[in-house]
Amino acid sequence: MPHFILSHGPLGPLIDLYIGVSLPRFTALQKEGQTPPTPILAKALVDTGASHSAVDVIIIDALGVSAKRIASVITPSTGSVNFTPLTYRFTYRLRRTLFHGAKARTR
Repeated sequence: MPHFILSHGPLGPLIDLYIGVSLPRFTALQKEGQTPPTPILAKALVDTGASHSAVDVIIIDALGVSAKRIASVITPSTGSVNFTPLTYRFTYRLRRTLFHGAKARTR
């Protein structure tokens, strides 16, 4: 299993992470003769207990991805009420890692 050592700052354990469209979407765009969107460099909070990842809507809009489904989530903050966020497919890469051969932009 991959691992890394991370310092813990006042905002918690943060990493620089490239976020881009999923590999199937990247490939489909290329086959259509379109240029896939450039991956975006973002700060990400490491949460080892999380079962899913959250991405800011600004990044979702910038990448032009659409929702794949709706998930049903119950959290301590929502109590017994289901929270139903939209789910998306993304590719994540740690900073300095090549991303489908593209350079990333900072958001």
